Amino acid sequence: MVERGAYEAVYGNMPVFGLAKATEHVRAVGGRETARRRLMRGENEPAVPSPE
Repeated sequence: MVERGAYEAVYGNMPVFGLAKATEHVRAVGGRETARRRLMRGENEPAVPSPE
């Protein structure tokens, strides 16, 4: 499902390092909040509601 040249690295509660530091740091919010949303291009609801 990952296209050539496309990569994802998920860090939780960590400083910016690794792929995020070498390329671009993008926060996982909105359409990027869950893997399901990322795969569906943000057009799907998460299986579990986000904590507020």
